[in-house]
Parts: sequence; C-alpha cells; structure tokens
Amino acid sequence: MYTNYSEVPFYQKQWFFWIMFFTLNPIAIIILLVKDVYYERGGKLQNFGIANKIFIIILTIGFYLQYLGY
Repeated sequence: MYTNYSEVPFYQKQWFFWIMFFTLNPIAIIILLVKDVYYERGGKLQNFGIANKIFIIILTIGFYLQYLGY
C-alpha cells in the first residue's frame, strides 16, 4: 500500500503507536487491531506482524490484570 515511510499517516507510525501505548493504551490497541503499524528497518518499510500484535495484546492484558490486582 505504502512505498515510503513518509507516505504513512502519523497515526500508523511506530513512534505514535508507542506513545499511545504508554499514555492512552486503548487507543493504541484500536490502532493495532484496525490498521497496520509501520516502521522502517534497513531502508525498507515494514509493518507489525501477527506475532508482534499478539505479544502486545498479551502484554496489555497483563498490565490490566496487574492493575486490577489479579
């Protein structure tokens, strides 16, 4: 879809995702589930794979369970 990192909307960039993850977690999870999150590695445009998405969701569930005292 995108060929260059500069074409990616800010809300789909990795830096924005991590800011939302640590400040407004539900927004980050919605972005993760609805859209792809892109980053640049070695000059190539890449997005979060399914393993990254699953790990982040499990991490979020762990944060909320710890917060609730379970």
